[in-house]
Amino acid sequence: MIQYMIQSEAVSKTANESQNYLIYDGECAVCRNSVKVVKRLDSKKLFTIVPYQKIKNLNLTLPSDLQFDREIHLYTKTGEILKGPDAAIYVLKTTVLRWLGLLLGLPFIFPFTREIYYAIASNRYLFNPCTGKQCEIYTNKSSFKSHSVLTSIFILIAVIGTLIYGFSLGALLPDLTGAEGAIKFTLATGISLIFVMPILSLVAKGSYEIFLSLIYRCFLTITVGVGLVLLLSLLNAIFIVTDLPENLGKLTNIICLIVINIIMAYTFIKLAEQVKVSKLASLSWFVLLDLVGVLLFSILRVF
Repeated sequence: MIQYMIQSEAVSKTANESQNYLIYDGECAVCRNSVKVVKRLDSKKLFTIVPYQKIKNLNLTLPSDLQFDREIHLYTKTGEILKGPDAAIYVLKTTVLRWLGLLLGLPFIFPFTREIYYAIASNRYLFNPCTGKQCEIYTNKSSFKSHSVLTSIFILIAVIGTLIYGFSLGALLPDLTGAEGAIKFTLATGISLIFVMPILSLVAKGSYEIFLSLIYRCFLTITVGVGLVLLLSLLNAIFIVTDLPENLGKLTNIICLIVINIIMAYTFIKLAEQVKVSKLASLSWFVLLDLVGVLLFSILRVF
């Protein structure tokens, strides 16, 4: 604490013209984690990163209408103020991820970048441990539009990932899954998730805020699973190219999927604990999800 106060005092004595100040929400876990990434990427030390709750310690002249709790702000050394996605893109362009900043800033892509940014920003507390005022904040800030955008993003990621895996599975095990393997795998995954989703409302014990948080934690867990499934798809491609025995490919996929589900279960349990959901309740939900998935896999002859 003392060290932070010393740093703040040092910053306040620095001339505005020599600094780029990145101002963020210090009470937001997602924001704090994002700032840690920025600090690692900022090898040239171009930015002084400060939570807006501490800006009174800085010698900055800022407009009074800035909404620091809605979006990040970048006060550049030239006196320009960038907000939200514009600030994020500016930062990206100064790092090794310059290509990503240029891509997200393209005229035909930026409208989507903007919508996604504000959808995440307005629901950022759904990804945090939800307590007291934080719950009130995101309940007031979030909207149906932002939920729709975020849900669409996660669903799109899941669909693309499962389709790619399904295609690799169909090519590796044509006798079992056939050419329609991708559709079978995606359909089974989607139905099993929809079927057990109401169980999340029981796990949330009637709390609307916790229910929403659990849904987003579920989406994050699925995204982790999709990443692992894509790696498995790459492994399948190697199997196909090297013409390994079909039985070995099938066994490898089954073992890998079991491992992936264990990793996903662990991830969901850890995320669910943040909103005071017990390990037993979250594990029970995940086991039920797996059982429904296995049943659908059998019906659709995915394996």
